Amino acid sequence: MNTYQIYTDRAVYVITSLILLFLIGVFITFYFLIPKINALFIINLLIAFIPIVLTYIYSPQQYILEHEVLTIEKVIGSLNIKKSDVKKITKIEKDDLNGTIRLFASGGMFKYFGKFSNHKLGKFEMYSGSVKQNLVLIELKSGRKIVISPDNPDTFIDEFRNVKSI
Repeated sequence: MNTYQIYTDRAVYVITSLILLFLIGVFITFYFLIPKINALFIINLLIAFIPIVLTYIYSPQQYILEHEVLTIEKVIGSLNIKKSDVKKITKIEKDDLNGTIRLFASGGMFKYFGKFSNHKLGKFEMYSGSVKQNLVLIELKSGRKIVISPDNPDTFIDEFRNVKSI
């Protein structure tokens, strides 16, 4: 069993930090503008932070490559991909993600994950810390496509192929 960290680019840290700082600033401002904290303030606080907490919970944390399964670990839960279901695994470049739109996804807050689409790949899922470097495309026999970003993509692909010939 080998563990691969998710290669995360600076943009993820910047996006996450700016959003969190903005929300904290908004709530500090409202705290001082409203003389008494009331139930409405608490409800608004919870409504604002629930999506952030959910985004963090579903964000990918690492990849675990075992003999028969690739596991994408999340804060809570995981996504398991059987190697026998994989048709092809290849390294891709950032140009392959040009024109990508989010269908139901996080576009940089606690990484890039969810459902995306573009003209080159069609619909695909991404569990990545970057949209520019260390990109690997996993195509399943079912037609499902998954993009990940292991910290060492060449070693990751070699190890994946050595365990099971594709």
